Amino acid sequence: MYFITVYGHKINGAIIMGTGQQPRSLIKLGLYLTRFMALVKGWDYRSKFVNYLVIGQNNIAFKPARTKSDWLTRDDKIVDTYLTDRRIDFIFTLKGFYNLFSIMLHMNERNQNIPKELPTLLVSGQNDPVGNFGQGVHKTYNIYKSIGMKNISMKLYEEK
Repeated sequence: MYFITVYGHKINGAIIMGTGQQPRSLIKLGLYLTRFMALVKGWDYRSKFVNYLVIGQNNIAFKPARTKSDWLTRDDKIVDTYLTDRRIDFIFTLKGFYNLFSIMLHMNERNQNIPKELPTLLVSGQNDPVGNFGQGVHKTYNIYKSIGMKNISMKLYEEK
């Protein structure tokens, strides 16, 4: 989403997958937490605690959980591949999380510099915790409509 606020005038369309909206107060708390922890541990520290707060709770709705990453997909083979790939299953540094929160805060602003004619499709699974099980995707869609985007659409895939 941030990409289209910066480079939207250079592309012909966008498909945004797995999006949502987080409360501004929660994002600011994340910024303060990572900044404080960086004073003690340094920006390159990889905090299991911050990772749990951001990603670790995504699995809560998936009971019984076979792994810590069942929320990614219903396909066990893909989850198993994800869990064994060292290039994928890692923890961001505090600086990485701080940057993520900074981008999220920017995306919460309604004065986004997105071309109003840019064809944009929001895609997510109805059971995706990142998009708050569809609610965050609906909220993002409504925000984009409210800022005057003319060619915005949304597709939520249901579990089959």
